[in-house]
Amino acid sequence: MLTDTGDFRQFLLSGPSADLWKGLEGIRSDDAVVREVLAKYPDRPETAHAQCLALIDELTQLGLLIPQPRRES
Repeated sequence: MLTDTGDFRQFLLSGPSADLWKGLEGIRSDDAVVREVLAKYPDRPETAHAQCLALIDELTQLGLLIPQPRRES
């Protein structure tokens, strides 16, 4: 369960969305997290990919996920 403390909306995450949220700890690229999630759902890559991107977009729009600039290697 994820709660937006701004207005206390709650999001129940399951399947690929829950795995994505768990993978977003710290500073990691979206691509790395999505690839990790897709590896867990090899029989549903299109669905898992779409859910991951939709969740990243929604959490960013809500201010619950803050994009970080890419680090130079």
